[in-house]
Amino acid sequence: MPFVGTSFPADDLYAFCNSKGSVPTMTGLHNTNTMRIHNRGNGNLVISSLQLSNPAQYRFPNDDQSKLPISVAPGSFYDLVIEFHEINGGRGIRNGSIQINSNAGNLPVAGAELRGAFHVRPEGNNEPLIETIIDIYGFKTKLGSIINQTSAYPNPQDVTNGLHGNLVLAEVWEQADKTKPVVGFNLATYKGGAQTNDGSGLNTRFIATNDFRRVGNFSFNTCAGWHQSILAKEQGCIQLNEIGGLSRDVIGSSFRIAMDGYTTDGKGDKDPVTGRRALLGVRLYKVIDRNGVEIPNHYIAINDYVKDGCFVGDGDFANCDWNDNVVYFINIRPVNPIAIGGQALPDPSSTAAIAATPAVTDELTVYPNPASNQIEVDFRDFSNEAVSVIIQDHLGRAVLRRTFDKSHTDIEQIDLSSLAGGFYILNVQVADKQFSKKIVVSRQ
Repeated sequence: MPFVGTSFPADDLYAFCNSKGSVPTMTGLHNTNTMRIHNRGNGNLVISSLQLSNPAQYRFPNDDQSKLPISVAPGSFYDLVIEFHEINGGRGIRNGSIQINSNAGNLPVAGAELRGAFHVRPEGNNEPLIETIIDIYGFKTKLGSIINQTSAYPNPQDVTNGLHGNLVLAEVWEQADKTKPVVGFNLATYKGGAQTNDGSGLNTRFIATNDFRRVGNFSFNTCAGWHQSILAKEQGCIQLNEIGGLSRDVIGSSFRIAMDGYTTDGKGDKDPVTGRRALLGVRLYKVIDRNGVEIPNHYIAINDYVKDGCFVGDGDFANCDWNDNVVYFINIRPVNPIAIGGQALPDPSSTAAIAATPAVTDELTVYPNPASNQIEVDFRDFSNEAVSVIIQDHLGRAVLRRTFDKSHTDIEQIDLSSLAGGFYILNVQVADKQFSKKIVVSRQ
């Protein structure tokens, strides 16, 4: 994934989609993925077998099995294309897996999950559900029990009580880490072909808090012909290996998020009592990974053409399926959120709220850095205190956790042998303080 530096959603999970039917405006579907098999060893990597759990739904379009055994020279790689070719049955998810056997000394049997979203015909009630889209990426993010039943601006107390799942109700957002850009890209687009919803085009952008001026250069469209697919391609429809909307920018001020003419502060006249608008056509949810861990400052934004509300006027079949635009954002956070799903917001003026805010710093002593198989962390400043360590990858995912009780030594070792090469963030939590350090894992 450009700008991110890692696979998405994971090295061992591939998402697909396919449809039995088509419409004239529909030119593409993300029904193939390429698995790049690297040989980072010193001798030839010999792949002896390739096995798919369900050949009726997944296949190797380049007939790779006939090429076995496949030899990959040191420092080289082999691209294995996998196709989701399901055309039978009803709308839903088709799960599968791939197993690769080789002479690799460290991993002779490797594999990955395959998840495909299938719909019989494009558009209308035939499109994949928003829950299906979230699931094929392996996320455990909850959307709530009434997501497909309402377009009304959510009641904040309902959000706090968990009725809307992991929804974060916030009108204004900002860049979380000021030293890193905001990144966004398309997860799915399911809408009428090349239509202009609400007169706005197919644009996702950041706008000012009080008007529609664009904030920064963060703005993207997707290829019009890929309007019934996950991972829709870039707007010019030329570089079809480039994910639509893959954009990044450093944002210097707070912003609202606009998608197809709908914004994070809602649509319609403001209620004189609450000050909130009647409808909300853009909603952002926390990203919960497949292990059930929240990825900090990562959000999934969903948008729908809610028009005048669910089941109002001529939009009963098109409203409130919440899959017109699904976008993944990295490095943003809410400004003064109104409500957070399942979480009570502290009074910002209370001393408890102030004390709960961790102090993030870069004062940790870590050696060596870059490291290969282990690092040593200096805990002498944390004598007689329990220490919690979490290492996060470039996507903010927790990839390693360690805890040390009060009897820890001055210098503790942490094993990194399970981590791939790359940049990571080492987070050390001690009581109400947090310390962070960027570390590099080097793999020769």
